[in-house]
Amino acid sequence: MSLYILRSLCITGIAGVLAPIVFIGVILVLVMLVGYVPGLTELSSDGRTHVVHFLRVFGSGNSLQGVGILAAVSGSVAVLFDTYTLLASSKPAR
Repeated sequence: MSLYILRSLCITGIAGVLAPIVFIGVILVLVMLVGYVPGLTELSSDGRTHVVHFLRVFGSGNSLQGVGILAAVSGSVAVLFDTYTLLASSKPAR
């Protein structure tokens, strides 16, 4: 049974790390695609600036480090939630 728990925690951790990376990537791609619409180039530039600034806040000035920090925190929280649900479901009902 412990192998199933370990597998569940690993899958949850990987999904928790990949989710914010994919989410931020999708946001950046959408903001860049808006730049191809005539008249919205400035909106695209401002959007990229805001996303990069948001990431720099979490990464102490480095946007890639900000993505890494957000991914690590998200993965940790996902594993903690999975651990809680596994422990809560293994307790006998009263």
